[in-house]
Amino acid sequence: MNDTWKKELKEFLNTTFSIGTEKIELYIEALTHSGNNVFPNNQRLAFLGDAVLELIIRDHYFREHPSLDRGLLSNECDIFVNRKKIAKIAIKLEIVNCMHIENPPPDFKTNTKINEEVFEALFGAIYLDQGLDKARDVAQELRII
Repeated sequence: MNDTWKKELKEFLNTTFSIGTEKIELYIEALTHSGNNVFPNNQRLAFLGDAVLELIIRDHYFREHPSLDRGLLSNECDIFVNRKKIAKIAIKLEIVNCMHIENPPPDFKTNTKINEEVFEALFGAIYLDQGLDKARDVAQELRII
């Protein structure tokens, strides 16, 4: 990746998520679409980020609703841990504009799957770079929880 893209990515991370990082390679991986036929790409980080988001959301509901039983907690979390909500946030933030994606489909800026995966991958990168507390802070800032 060229230095200009790295600089723009650092600026995006700082402006959007209040993240300063020296581990820019993690975020480059998070923003590298798997359709580019390169490895590493964002799939592994999306796998991790999905679990990080789920933990943050479940932890929030567990702490905020001590009177809810397991079934009700699950119902509440299922409402919020859904792909469309995550994709909408990613679309609003225009994260795909920072992606390295070869031959993007015409609808890539609004494509639910692409936006969901890049958002999850970013949370995986944030977790590895900055830890769970920072990932939780970002989730709060974005009103995921």
